[in-house]
Amino acid sequence: MHAVDPALPPAAQRIATPFFLIDHHAGHFAGGRWLISPWRPPAADNWLVNAAVLQQLIALVSEGVASIEVHPTLACYQSGERTELRVVSHVAVERAITVMVRAPDGAKLFATEMTVPASPYLVEQRFTLPITPNPGLYQIIWTLTGPNPLCHRNGFWVWDTALVDRTHGQACVAGRDGFSLKGNPFLVFGTTYMDRVMQRKYLVLPNPARWDHDFVEMREAGVNLIRTGIWTAWRDLMPLVGQPNEALLPALDAFIMTASAHNMQVIFTFFAFPPPLFEGENLWLDPRAPTGQRAFITAIARRYADNELVSWDLINEPSFGDPRAIFAKRPLPLGDRFEQAAWQAWLQARYTLTELALRWRMTPTQMPEWKDVALPTAADYSTDVCDTAHRHPLRLGDYVRFSQAMVADWATHMAAVIRATGSHTLITVGQDEAEARPTPQFYAPAVDYRTTHPWWNVDALLWDLVLDKTPTKPNLAQRCRMGP
Repeated sequence: MHAVDPALPPAAQRIATPFFLIDHHAGHFAGGRWLISPWRPPAADNWLVNAAVLQQLIALVSEGVASIEVHPTLACYQSGERTELRVVSHVAVERAITVMVRAPDGAKLFATEMTVPASPYLVEQRFTLPITPNPGLYQIIWTLTGPNPLCHRNGFWVWDTALVDRTHGQACVAGRDGFSLKGNPFLVFGTTYMDRVMQRKYLVLPNPARWDHDFVEMREAGVNLIRTGIWTAWRDLMPLVGQPNEALLPALDAFIMTASAHNMQVIFTFFAFPPPLFEGENLWLDPRAPTGQRAFITAIARRYADNELVSWDLINEPSFGDPRAIFAKRPLPLGDRFEQAAWQAWLQARYTLTELALRWRMTPTQMPEWKDVALPTAADYSTDVCDTAHRHPLRLGDYVRFSQAMVADWATHMAAVIRATGSHTLITVGQDEAEARPTPQFYAPAVDYRTTHPWWNVDALLWDLVLDKTPTKPNLAQRCRMGP
């Protein structure tokens, strides 16, 4: 390890993490505190150079597990709401902590000392802050006191209407081949971001102070756009259709506030892979499912319709058909009554029964009536040239086209829902290399620009972008260089 030049910006000063601490609160190693170093010194003497630091770290480990968290009751308060903190602890011996709250300008607004009792169970203490906060981000700093103090941070927002107003005129615009901002070319340099610690649970355990720190570092690295959203647990945010969870939405408010404070473009993704069922049986075709999906989109899009830094991604890497096979190379039928009815209706709009029989190389006795028109079977998917089993690959070809039409129709309706909320920012679909699954060329009319997710296939990036391009809309490469 070497000293770092303090004149460097924070992002350049933090070269690596030489040590990290893991507390095990449950499971096989419950009660264990591990100190791990990924640093491999070139010689044993290098350890001795850092002997004082190592001794302090070993003393910290010997203190054992201490779970103490300080959270605001809401990650974002509206003006005039009472601000309250929760201290949640699980410690084997009584510990003392100090808690301090700083205003957006850094001024100390509140400080207190308190004791957390020893208990085999989680203990929660609450107290109301004796302040009337103004709009902005407030920092919560709590320190576990003792010979080896540990300092932690969290925070909360008070909704800042003026900050939202400052986003007006900041909407990204899609041209034919690229993007612009305020009439100038906008070259996207972005990343996917939720929370570097909590990842997809960032709305359940929000930490606006950590988000603020990360946005500073991303900005210093040149990042001007992030992609975020909800990949799982949609029912946590909307337990009943039309009834959003008002305990989680303030966490999303805080996230959007933090991004806006750093003038960061945000692509918010509503769903991932197959969309949620809500009360339906079929993800795409049971009317109850799209009804719930529309209500979900409305609750979020309407909330941020006035923020022009926030644009929309309807669904990440959509997959039609059987949700148990979301990454199949071709869509696999679910085979329920809704899919069967939609399949037959789609075919009837295009062919007579006689035309369909000729198209599929089938006889009238095999399909005497429309009710006899079946979905593809497993045999239809065989591509083995030596396979002599009876199959109908032409029927499968129509099913692939049917799946594209259903997803395109879904995207059209969901985009209309966003526009109905008053939001006029960009709409897209986050698209992986879908092969014969939902493909951008089919749903292109419903979105403002196209995307492709090459993942680790960086050698195919240019080819992907060419194939996905439509004549009038730009294409954005997302999720590049993932994995090792």
